[in-house]
Amino acid sequence: MSNEFRSAQTVEVSQAQYVLIFSPSSTRRRAIRLGVTAILGVFCLLWSYTLLLGVGLLLLTFIALAIPRLLPAGRASVYRSTPHLQRPFTCGVSDTEIWVDTPLLKCVSKWENLVTWREIAGWLMLTAKGMPSAFYRIEVLQRDGLYERVMTLARSHGKEARL
Repeated sequence: MSNEFRSAQTVEVSQAQYVLIFSPSSTRRRAIRLGVTAILGVFCLLWSYTLLLGVGLLLLTFIALAIPRLLPAGRASVYRSTPHLQRPFTCGVSDTEIWVDTPLLKCVSKWENLVTWREIAGWLMLTAKGMPSAFYRIEVLQRDGLYERVMTLARSHGKEARL
């Protein structure tokens, strides 16, 4: 059996989906880190020598909690200023490359240029050097029997994006 494969999906990414894909994940590990930082900050407030450190830690915790609420406006602005995202476009993947094909833009990259990958809300996003992110519906990759093969390539050539 050959390891070669080639698949393409025509996708439409709405502004709401785009904002969700790029939103910081609300993972348990992130919640634990923020909780530990806040608790440490409160304990630092109890001793005059570490009061300033406690204030700084609590301020950092507040900023980390507030930023996700500020980012959607920024991501929505990026979406609105990127014409190729606002109409259907084709994202493809093969055993050797990743590509994005729109009426305004055509980009191809080898897997070796993959920087990050991310799964969220039913989407797989692959970001390679020198090209826009490619978006794939996970259910389509699974239906075509390519999901595990694509994820093996993504894990071996890129890092999981942690926003």
